[in-house]
Amino acid sequence: MKRFLSLLCTCICMSTLIGGDSTGTIIVEVSPCKKFTGSLYAALFASADGFPDKADKVYRTEILTVTAETNYIEFKNIPYGTYAISVYHDVNGNGKMDMGAFGPLEPYGFSNNAKAIFSAPPFSKAAFVLNSSEVTISIKLRQ
Repeated sequence: MKRFLSLLCTCICMSTLIGGDSTGTIIVEVSPCKKFTGSLYAALFASADGFPDKADKVYRTEILTVTAETNYIEFKNIPYGTYAISVYHDVNGNGKMDMGAFGPLEPYGFSNNAKAIFSAPPFSKAAFVLNSSEVTISIKLRQ
């Protein structure tokens, strides 16, 4: 058993040294928040499947109380790879994005500031690569 544990530790250490478990932090700068009420909901997707609004397909979600015109959301310990982010400002604090006949009634945005024209942009337009210890993504909210 000791030999097995020693071998396992050696494998884990070697994997870390050669970048087998590389992770980073994605910092999302969201602005402008015109009202300092409610929360920002940010969804990180690791594939096109479900992007931008299927909760059961989200890789990770972060929620942040809005306190300023520019707010920062962090996704920590994310494996290197390709991702896309969708975010919305739940101004009234009801826990959902309010929709009207012609689309969202609350501010929203996507990584790469991908534009939503008649429908949400595809994952490919919002996709970015995390391949370093930290990357900052700026998202401009639209309404």
